[in-house]
Amino acid sequence: MPAVAYHYDVKITPERPKKFYRQAFEQYRVEHLGGAIAAFDGRASCYSVVKLKCSSQGQEVKVTDRHGRTLNYTLELKETEDLEVDLNSLRSFGFLFVSCLLASSFYSRMFCSFLFGRVIMNMNVECPYLCRFV
Repeated sequence: MPAVAYHYDVKITPERPKKFYRQAFEQYRVEHLGGAIAAFDGRASCYSVVKLKCSSQGQEVKVTDRHGRTLNYTLELKETEDLEVDLNSLRSFGFLFVSCLLASSFYSRMFCSFLFGRVIMNMNVECPYLCRFV
């Protein structure tokens, strides 16, 4: 696991419901970022484990929707003020999370559900041991 990820602000115009933005970002990622692996939150943030090339002006992409209509979007990618995100804290969180999942006693599972239940529920991950007690 890399020690650092990079956080970027994404601005997409024209404004539309966020369901349209993922396809536009995917097209941008392929055409303008050289297919670099990047995680987009569907609204305004992007994370990558490699530093991405940001342009000073927006780049245009064309997206064809499921009805065959072509939509034009302009995407602008900017480095955030706190560009680097330290991922070392996730290592210990991940270890503790896995340890809780493997714990066999009722009380261990109950404690872990208290610590991680809300996070797991927000991630839409089904986990009967942790979500049962929240």
